[in-house]
Amino acid sequence: SSKLKLLFEGPELPSDIECLAVNSDLIFVSCSKEIFSFNLTEKRLTYAGHSERVHFLVTFGEFLLSIDEGSNINIWFIDNAEVYTEMHFNNREFRVTCALHPNAYLNKILLGFQQGMLQLWNIRTKGWSSSVLTIVQAPAVDVIAIGLANGSCVIHNLKLDMSLMKFKQDWGPTTAVSFRTDGVPIMATSSPSGYISFWNLSEGTSSSVLRNAHDGLCKVDFVTSQPLLISGGADNSLKVWIFDKSDESARLLKCRSGHCSPPCKVRFYGDSSQLLLSSGDCLKRGMKSGSAITSQITAFASGNYIFANPHEIGAVAQTWNFRTKSIGKHCLHPPRDQLESGNFTTATAVTITACGNFAIIGQSSGYVNKFNIQSGLYRGSYGSPKAHAGSVQCVLSDNCNNILVTGSTDKTLQCWNLHDRNRRSLITFNAPICMGIIHKESSLAAVSCEDFVCYIVDIEIMRIIRSFSDYQNCLTDLALSFDSRWLVTSSVDGSIKTWDIPSARLIDTFRVESPVTSLCFSPAGDFLITAHADMTGLCLWSSKVIFSPVPFVTLSSAAVKFQEETIAIESISCRGNDTGSGKESRRLITLAQLSQAHWRNLTNLEVIRQHNKPKEQDMTIKKTPFFLGLSKSTNDSNFSKPKEPSTSLSKLETKSTFRISHSSLHETLSLYPKIRKCTDSLTIMKSLGPSALDFEIRMLGPDAGGSCDLLRNFMLLCGDILQTKCDYEIVQSYLLLFLQVHMKVITENQSLHDQAKCLLETINQSWITTAKLLNENLCLVSYCKNLVL
Repeated sequence: SSKLKLLFEGPELPSDIECLAVNSDLIFVSCSKEIFSFNLTEKRLTYAGHSERVHFLVTFGEFLLSIDEGSNINIWFIDNAEVYTEMHFNNREFRVTCALHPNAYLNKILLGFQQGMLQLWNIRTKGWSSSVLTIVQAPAVDVIAIGLANGSCVIHNLKLDMSLMKFKQDWGPTTAVSFRTDGVPIMATSSPSGYISFWNLSEGTSSSVLRNAHDGLCKVDFVTSQPLLISGGADNSLKVWIFDKSDESARLLKCRSGHCSPPCKVRFYGDSSQLLLSSGDCLKRGMKSGSAITSQITAFASGNYIFANPHEIGAVAQTWNFRTKSIGKHCLHPPRDQLESGNFTTATAVTITACGNFAIIGQSSGYVNKFNIQSGLYRGSYGSPKAHAGSVQCVLSDNCNNILVTGSTDKTLQCWNLHDRNRRSLITFNAPICMGIIHKESSLAAVSCEDFVCYIVDIEIMRIIRSFSDYQNCLTDLALSFDSRWLVTSSVDGSIKTWDIPSARLIDTFRVESPVTSLCFSPAGDFLITAHADMTGLCLWSSKVIFSPVPFVTLSSAAVKFQEETIAIESISCRGNDTGSGKESRRLITLAQLSQAHWRNLTNLEVIRQHNKPKEQDMTIKKTPFFLGLSKSTNDSNFSKPKEPSTSLSKLETKSTFRISHSSLHETLSLYPKIRKCTDSLTIMKSLGPSALDFEIRMLGPDAGGSCDLLRNFMLLCGDILQTKCDYEIVQSYLLLFLQVHMKVITENQSLHDQAKCLLETINQSWITTAKLLNENLCLVSYCKNLVL
């Protein structure tokens, strides 16, 4: 090396040498996709396995690392040329350019990337022969907890790369790990079965176990510096546990839970918009789910008590006390002779009377029974021997404790006297009844049938007053607004429609991704609650009518086209300045909706200027004093010199300069015959104020720097706007000012005169349409004014 003389020469290789690396015994060179090792001039091994050109080599220990142009890294055993491991990177995100083995870093390599990053890799990382589910930082530095799928939890030191402790639970994988930070060495682990285990780290043993803390998968986390543990599970519940016992075990401190499965019915409780009842696997919001109900609740009614009808229990209705949040004293059993063979009778509908003393329960066998709430005694049934031939689907009572309405799958809606249980009237529909609701204040009931038709019935006279049939799928629920003017319906296809009952028209519709199973209006009418088929939570919708006035447009089935996720409403707009589309919109004449100050007084601007002109100041000459003082210099004289006429000259120069420059309106009008697009010029004129607009129109004339072509184009522009039937009032105002200013030029020029005749024909034609529409509106207003309701 001192004289740099050539010592030996190796054999010729198949391609150019890209890079080389050496260790104490061998020399490694890369040629294209292959790597060769040499002992001086003797060729030893060939390392083949790269798919692209190798551009970097590095040796460390018993390994050789190679990097190709595709950022693929191979680590070889030097002795036998076998691949120990491979690493692959994406050139777009991590393009590997170089590598290094840091001294004293056992089995570690440092990778450099073209994107400006470095990564340190351990090529002999230890594993635990099981999937890693969670990693949590321990309170100690460089220590972590690793939760594995085999139920083990490993406490590992990262700096020393050594496992300190290992625990294993018998009830499933370790899904979460948390450490207490209030000075007590306790670690908590959770499992998918809902068990929570606590481990004493100082002793390395199990401290305690919370069995069935949740129904299903749960997660845990300790509160910082407090003996509190927060856990959440697949049962849609959140619990807080406190460690205040002598044996260091935990007890439940607080709990907040929802439905663990999607609710099937939701209703507001009483006249408050803050209390909500929902039913699914159990009653929620103010009610405790007890062991008495283990199946889905099919119906409930609210009063001072709540009656829930579990499907699997049969015809028995269970009472619940709302105030004490506990199960009631009585279970309402129907007579034995009403039960079908095999005990297949179920309670399908329930209601509580307005007085709160009686519960009316409808059954699948067609019986409708009356019970006393306080005593739980049976008070009789409606009908002889039963009310309906089919299953009872709805039981409704009025606000005066006089009328009871029942609907069934036998296609009948019957009205009963609540007290003597005699039938008053009957309505027969074309299809079986699915459900029904009532607005007690107005005595209006909404009933849906299996033929996808919804009816509004006045229960006082038992007469159908409205019917809505614009449905393509089965209805899932109905809701009446607080003033009984709106009916909101939901169907299986996810659509929610709002109907205006007095006018019998559809005023709003939208679609949601998940089908609605139940919906309800708040007592104040400001919110709508919906429950969905695949959601455990409830959706809250606010009414726009509460916050701002909303114009309503009648929606037709042809105008509403539903798609998979969104709803597209075509040819419909609630904005007054939308011209719309289709045959109906082409008949209309729209206004610009600008302020009247923009167009109403264009022809009276001079009168307004004179009226607003400030009054002249008092020019009375003051009396000269008898004795005049002498001044030392003429420069200090109180008499000023007459002003030079520079101001008037500057004004003339400004006017001439203003006359020579062309405005944007002039430019658009000069190109208008070629483009014939009236929106550009109209937008410019709308943006100008009255004075600026008056100036622009006056500058169109030949005497003010314009031309006859600009005048002709302006009349052509107004004619095209009148044919579109848009911005009717401002076009008329612009034309009035234009004719007043340029009438003399138009009468003297023959081409302008001919264009004015064409414009006159367009104005006359537009006025015929305007007059017809005005007459129709006047007749309609006069008819509505004299109509006797």
